[in-house]
Amino acid sequence: MPQIGEVKTGKEIGKGRRGGKYIWLACEICGKQRWTTYYKKVKRCNHCTNFGRVMPRGDKARHWKGGYINQGGYHLIKVPQEDFFFPMTDYRGYIMEHRLIMAKQLKRHLLPWEVVHHKNGIKTDNRIGNLSLLPSQTKHLVSMKAIQEINRLKRKIIVLQKENVLLKRRINERAIKFGRA
Repeated sequence: MPQIGEVKTGKEIGKGRRGGKYIWLACEICGKQRWTTYYKKVKRCNHCTNFGRVMPRGDKARHWKGGYINQGGYHLIKVPQEDFFFPMTDYRGYIMEHRLIMAKQLKRHLLPWEVVHHKNGIKTDNRIGNLSLLPSQTKHLVSMKAIQEINRLKRKIIVLQKENVLLKRRINERAIKFGRA
């Protein structure tokens, strides 16, 4: 067992590859002994340094931006308990931003079966002009199926127009080749 204040290189104690200096110290609170970098000479172990420290959460945390984006791609916002729209939140106090915006626009709570639809399909584009309220999921599915079918047909039209241009080009080339132009 090393003695308090003993200095060794990182290679000697199996820490680091460059051989920086380490010193054997005891924590000033709990007395736990450990190697620490010579130049820092940290007087407390990690446990005693962090003991009793409560990491700030929510709007008190450094990186807080008002919410987060869930796995489905929707922006969620933390709503305080005293807020009028708190009953619409999940068990953690979060609400999907597009539902909150629509509820504020209507000045009422949304019913659980009401669906707020993003017209352009971008889940984080929560401008009121991009949102529409549908009475149920079945209406939402019908409108989404119709939009998907329209988009599929638009893509098919583009492909057919390109084929049409190519066929016209071939006809013109043959006409020139056989002298019919």
